[in-house]
Amino acid sequence: ITPVEGVGNLFALEIDAPRRMEEFKAKYKDELETITYRGTIFDRDDIEEFLSLSLPGMDEMMAVFDIGDIVAGGEYSFVILDTAPTGHTIRLLELPEVILGWVGLLKLMQERYRYIGRRLTGRYPRDKVDDFLDKLSKDVSRARALFTDKQATEFVPVTIAEDMAIEETQRLLDALHRLKVPAKGVIVNRLAKDRKCSFCSMRWSAQEDALLKIEQTLSNYELVEVPLLPYEVKGIERLKTYAQVMLGQEVPEPIIREVAE
Repeated sequence: ITPVEGVGNLFALEIDAPRRMEEFKAKYKDELETITYRGTIFDRDDIEEFLSLSLPGMDEMMAVFDIGDIVAGGEYSFVILDTAPTGHTIRLLELPEVILGWVGLLKLMQERYRYIGRRLTGRYPRDKVDDFLDKLSKDVSRARALFTDKQATEFVPVTIAEDMAIEETQRLLDALHRLKVPAKGVIVNRLAKDRKCSFCSMRWSAQEDALLKIEQTLSNYELVEVPLLPYEVKGIERLKTYAQVMLGQEVPEPIIREVAE
């Protein structure tokens, strides 16, 4: 976690999900191999080859675990996660249920071993595999609870006034509703509304109907309109200006400065 220069209370973190997955597999290699060995007919070489493969969705889940740890630590007032494009984001939000199913399968494999142990010895002492499965289940359940906690979480989609973007945003909002992820507002970005230049007038003529469609189809959500700016919003100063424009505290710069003949 890196402090952002020039801002006293802002920190940034880029999570390397594939690297975190490799660390996870290295840390729990013995447990994963033991579960698979106990619950399948694979030999040790087959199991090692199987575990060397990428487990579907687990890379992203490692990133979610890290976010959960940060939130649980209570050191930061807000944690903002910049998500991937819509399809990847929906898959990320669906992951807890998928991974819990995967954990359930591992528990079934472990239960087979427990049953045999009880039949042969009359008892079954817990071991590190049981502890691993309990921790994994707890971590995934915590992630699922965090996604759906109305008091702690809000998903804020950002869209633009174009038909394809509107359809994609509606698909995302439908998925959020299905997954019970809280979403109250939508940011409509890059609007040329009320901008004084010929380019803006042409662009607004194409956006006006789309914005009306957004207002009609997303009437249950609070809409925040953000104007088109003449530069990429990058760096602390421009982010501050962007925030002031969003809040109506500053008039945005003109897109094109008209030259009088």
